[in-house]
Amino acid sequence: MGVGLRALVGRVARSTVADLRILRSPRALIIAFGCTFFINGLYSFVMMVPFAMQTAGHSLADAAYCISASAVANLVMRVLGSVLSDYAWFNMRIAYMTGLALTATSIFAFSLLDSVPWMMAAMITLGLGVGTTMSIYNLVMVRFMGLENLAPTFGASGLVLAIGFLALGPLVGMIRDATGSYSVSMWVLSGYVYISFVLWVFMPAAQAHDRRRAEKEAEETTS
Repeated sequence: MGVGLRALVGRVARSTVADLRILRSPRALIIAFGCTFFINGLYSFVMMVPFAMQTAGHSLADAAYCISASAVANLVMRVLGSVLSDYAWFNMRIAYMTGLALTATSIFAFSLLDSVPWMMAAMITLGLGVGTTMSIYNLVMVRFMGLENLAPTFGASGLVLAIGFLALGPLVGMIRDATGSYSVSMWVLSGYVYISFVLWVFMPAAQAHDRRRAEKEAEETTS
């Protein structure tokens, strides 16, 4: 290994360790693990939709229409969410949690439906939820972690997400193979997103904890 390559690897390793220190904050843990459960549940579900619909007797064209409808709704909410976030009355935490709740509920509802129009309605609702959450994801990190912690929070979240893909993704496939049911797998994926929602319920408590710790550290520094 050349000197330049060793230096590059060393810088990456030091940067990674520095980013992971942010996970000492409960706020960062909620953001990182919330994103991990949300993304794993969403992407695994979208990849599963064509196979589930085909197994239920629908055509791949029907599945394509459903996914396309979800994508359009996602795009609309990404634009709308970005615009609304500029207003003082806009509550980012409530909006983010609403998007999570819509996503999780849509996944669960889809698993119970047989009619293509109703499936499409569920997918449109899913797109609205996903667009709401993703449109303000970076803004949420800034809002709850501060601009100075955006880079380490983003980096730590990315690493946790990568590990989550390796740990949570195969689990859904194992459940599908064991049960022979796409519906059961979708219930698990819906549960992933609901876990993210529940984590965000505790964000005010995490903020209070970090505030008390900062005040204690400030007192110890001045004493």
